[in-house]
Amino acid sequence: MQQAYDGNQPGDPRKGAQAILQAIASDDPPLHLALGKDAVVAIEQAERARLAELEKWKDLSTSTDFTCRDGPQIR
Repeated sequence: MQQAYDGNQPGDPRKGAQAILQAIASDDPPLHLALGKDAVVAIEQAERARLAELEKWKDLSTSTDFTCRDGPQIR
């Protein structure tokens, strides 16, 4: 199966290597670097789903904080 995929993958390994080198040479390199349109699309979909779930459960999640009168509170 792997041999059939070889040469047919969407990403160009040389371009990927160049992108990695460019990213690590940056003054502010990314913690994560998506390589290829397929990776970007997959990550975008996962992050949208994660944010939607966070929003859905936000009230319950934030209800667990201590109620403080004088201390700092995160809003």
